[in-house]
Amino acid sequence: MSPPTVSLARKEPLKSTFDDVFLAEKENGVEAPAVITLDTDRRARNLRQAKKQKRCRFIFCAVSMVIILGLAAALTVTLMKVLHRHRHTWKVEDTAGQTMHVNVDDHNNLIHASHDNSNSGNSNNDNSNNGNSNQNHVVVIEILHEYKRQLIAYRDVKNQTCYIDRMTETFADGLARWQSYEKEGRAPRALKVISDKPIEVEVLKHIGDVHIYAHCKSGNSYWVMEYEETEVTTVTKVVYA
Repeated sequence: MSPPTVSLARKEPLKSTFDDVFLAEKENGVEAPAVITLDTDRRARNLRQAKKQKRCRFIFCAVSMVIILGLAAALTVTLMKVLHRHRHTWKVEDTAGQTMHVNVDDHNNLIHASHDNSNSGNSNNDNSNNGNSNQNHVVVIEILHEYKRQLIAYRDVKNQTCYIDRMTETFADGLARWQSYEKEGRAPRALKVISDKPIEVEVLKHIGDVHIYAHCKSGNSYWVMEYEETEVTTVTKVVYA
């Protein structure tokens, strides 16, 4: 007996069927996390770059702060020096123990220095102790520097007498010199009276102009010149200023 014959030509292909029923495990379970791949080299490079930028910002801020503080300090010091240099009044101690008040007139290029009236008597005593007690020695308590006329007038208020000398320094040099006396002190100068003949009033007005004339008009005026104190004799009329 022969086996049965099966024809494959008529057999329909199998069909896949799907339903909407979820598996219990899928419905109640947690979905699997997504897999993320990181470029570790790039991340490390970015971190290093961020740290470097942070460090640079810190250094920049620190340096900027130091520069700002330095500039502020320098400007403060400069301003203080400028204000100190352009002062109009200060005091100077001389080596004879007297205090001098200095007043500056920038507009007219004048420097006026005067002793304390309370010290004028002490100066006379000092001169007597030094062997300068004769009548030819004079105590000067007011000094006027007139830089436009290049003249300096020493005025003895007690005797109402002026002693005038020429000078060659500039106003700036004179200002610096008197400012240096504030720290170093000022040594009085010995001035020799050139002539006993007073300067004529018209001559004083002409050579001294307004300020010197106003300073000296209350009495006689005489020409003087700087003199070495070692050369002073008892017959020499000397002004200590």
